[in-house]
Amino acid sequence: MDLAVALARAERVAHALGALFVETHFPVIAIDEVGHIVSGNAAAVRQYGHSLAELVALRIHDFQATDRPIEGELTRARREAGAPYEPREHRRKDGSRLWVVPVAGPIVVEGERLIVSSLMDVTAMVAAQARAREAEELAHRARRAAELLWQVAVERLAEGVLLLDDERRIVRANGRAAALLGVDASALLGRRCADVFPLCRDASPCPHERAVTTGERVLVERSAAGATPLRIEILPVVPPQAGLASIQVMRDLAEEHAARSELVLNDRLTTMGRIAASVAHEVNNPVAYLLLQLELARSQLAGGRRTPGEIVPMIDETIASTRQLAQIIRDLTGFVRERGRAPTDLSAAVASALRIAAVETRARAEVEARFEDGVIALVHGARVVQVVLNLVLNAAQAIDPTSKREHRIVVRTFVASVADGGGPATERACISVTDTGPGIAPELSERIFEPFYTTRGEEGGTGIGLWLSRDIVEDEGGRLWFRNCEGGGACFTVELPLYGAAT
Repeated sequence: MDLAVALARAERVAHALGALFVETHFPVIAIDEVGHIVSGNAAAVRQYGHSLAELVALRIHDFQATDRPIEGELTRARREAGAPYEPREHRRKDGSRLWVVPVAGPIVVEGERLIVSSLMDVTAMVAAQARAREAEELAHRARRAAELLWQVAVERLAEGVLLLDDERRIVRANGRAAALLGVDASALLGRRCADVFPLCRDASPCPHERAVTTGERVLVERSAAGATPLRIEILPVVPPQAGLASIQVMRDLAEEHAARSELVLNDRLTTMGRIAASVAHEVNNPVAYLLLQLELARSQLAGGRRTPGEIVPMIDETIASTRQLAQIIRDLTGFVRERGRAPTDLSAAVASALRIAAVETRARAEVEARFEDGVIALVHGARVVQVVLNLVLNAAQAIDPTSKREHRIVVRTFVASVADGGGPATERACISVTDTGPGIAPELSERIFEPFYTTRGEEGGTGIGLWLSRDIVEDEGGRLWFRNCEGGGACFTVELPLYGAAT
């Protein structure tokens, strides 16, 4: 096309778009359906360093700094208003590079179908995200090393330890044991277990005697009023050596509960950090589209090109985008905020988890939700969301990202009748997460719930997600288990007491 003709066309398009070109502070270009640049505003000229005459001689393809194809995105932009796109790297006239987030949609100008696209410069945001990921990786490694050291310290210092002989007399006690029992260590030596622990006086046989007789570990809890709540683990010495018959390890349950709550919160924050950049992008697209729609509506109303009635559909689209933003914010707020136990609709909790996880799952698999009504449990809602997030994100990461169309993640809520230990069946509120990935190798099935065990260490896996998820579910009175599916993939099932069910 002759340059003079192209420039005249650019002037007409700019005039038709009006305030959208003149007043907006971010770059906007108009392209035809095959990508030829028809016009651009002053911000676009400044951002890319090309004059308007140079711009109208280019295609949008010429901006691409990589070989990434964009034909599919042009097709979407011809159909969808405000279609969201991933950030991509563009090239300026001087060869320097920048990252932009395009927000594009179709428009008709003087009978010609064009695509209007804002090209917001997010180079600083992308760089900040890269630095944040780098810092998070370093912080993750430091936290993991500190956690391992902390575990070693707990084993050596934070637990009370008693050694008992074959007459069940205390022969050694560390300072932590004495502190937990509220006495001097010297006052414990030589005393029989029944003199120190009412549970040994009241039970027949005594837990220590039972451990020595059966050769098996015995676990009991002390929760006497006014005393430190303890979990007591009794380990038999097999065979008895040097007169020692058993070892008693005591843990302060109050401290354990506090530590577990902190670990739950840390895992939640780690999950949030992991998806924060994607969520920010998820929010940025509707915001950019809102601005574009509002500015276009204002210019068309002000210029008398449309009546208020013709602007209503644009306002409706703006309202829908605003509601989308509000839902994202509600989901994130509910996930981060810890509340007490309350009757919780598991279908609503799972739906919230799936919306948060969508930024991670959409690139790997189709997610299908199958919800039943009346699946209610008395639980900490945020913790249930945390468990589902862990399971769904694990399922997504098990799937090859290059074959999204072949894979599905199916998440269900349902009520099932479950019989535990041969007893009568009870109704349970259930959540299942099934994927079409490779499943879990038999040699790993016994280890996946171990703390700090991970097959994704090089990808930032901490190895606490499944362990912590099972711990949370058990603390809520339920259980978490898995099975491999016959056709491939794994299915994790959460069972919780159904609220209002007969016990």
